[in-house]
Amino acid sequence: MVFKRVVITVWTIFLTVVIGITLSPASSHDALAQVTANLSSCEAILTQALAVLQNSCTQLGRNTACYGNNQVTAKPSGNGILKFDQVGDTASIQSITSIDTSPMDLTNGLWGLSVLKLQANLPDTLPGQNVTFLIYGNTHVENTSGDMQAFYFSSGLGTPDCKVAPHDGILVKSPNHTRVTFNANGAQITIASTILLQAQPNKVMTVSLIEGHAQVSTASGTQTLLPGQSVSVPLGGSNGLSANGAPAVPVAGETDPTVDTMVTAAQEIGDAAPSEVTLVGCITAVHGNKVTINGYTINVGSDHTLKAAKVGDCVQISGEITSDANTLPKQSSTNAKAKSDDGNKDNNAGNSGNNGNGNNGGNGNGKGH
Repeated sequence: MVFKRVVITVWTIFLTVVIGITLSPASSHDALAQVTANLSSCEAILTQALAVLQNSCTQLGRNTACYGNNQVTAKPSGNGILKFDQVGDTASIQSITSIDTSPMDLTNGLWGLSVLKLQANLPDTLPGQNVTFLIYGNTHVENTSGDMQAFYFSSGLGTPDCKVAPHDGILVKSPNHTRVTFNANGAQITIASTILLQAQPNKVMTVSLIEGHAQVSTASGTQTLLPGQSVSVPLGGSNGLSANGAPAVPVAGETDPTVDTMVTAAQEIGDAAPSEVTLVGCITAVHGNKVTINGYTINVGSDHTLKAAKVGDCVQISGEITSDANTLPKQSSTNAKAKSDDGNKDNNAGNSGNNGNGNNGGNGNGKGH
């Protein structure tokens, strides 16, 4: 009897082990199926979110925030009332103290997106040009300056189960590689380009240069980046997000094709309708069909006045400026002075046979030379 009990016990253990082994392939299959389902689901969420963003946040004016895709939470400044709780809502950036975009939620189909069109330190001369901030995923932004020229932010690590979604962060794009400067987490960042910002409290802020030029400075040092490089800045302080050391030496960043999706999205989000503006200044450079005035490069197109202009000529251009290029001028005049308060001086002005206009109503014809 003892022998039989021993045999039965051993056989029971053997069956348990065998059954456990034979069930393992089924468990692996279920896990693989779940991963595949998650991938398919997050691809659908990503595609839909970007489509909603494009349909809801086009033609934004300067210093405006847009609710791009669920879910986004914004806090109003002061005691103001803020209507910013559904897709397509817009608000002035001055009315917002903080913005939170939600991480990807595979269960509820959420992935927070918000786009900001900001002046930053761009001059008022060209109101059709703005800096684009695309905030996405688990990202929190504190608008400390009121106009987003200085802000603090943190971002999550993305969604490990979704390989096609970029890691959470902020994509920043300057218009036409125009040089702009702002302050993020206490570090001064100057770009003429497209960059990606990511930060974890009490760890580091990472600035990745996608294309163009960028420079990152703190009180302890400065680093200049080349395209494809990233630089990290140590963070600390009472909020865990204040730069407390020099930027590290730039390193080659890891290639992340998912970021390309966000770059394309930022490029496709249009500014407000082209603005009729007047640019007055002296030409500092001529390169083929383009002239530089007040730091802006203008494509002169078929405008005969500007085609004949030279470095040192001072001009007045009226036309439309769009977000993706300086468009052709509708009217232009070439004057000896960019602007004069004395109409009599402008009566004698002119370099290319065009009229010079003074504030006192003086008009004069100049001769080309």
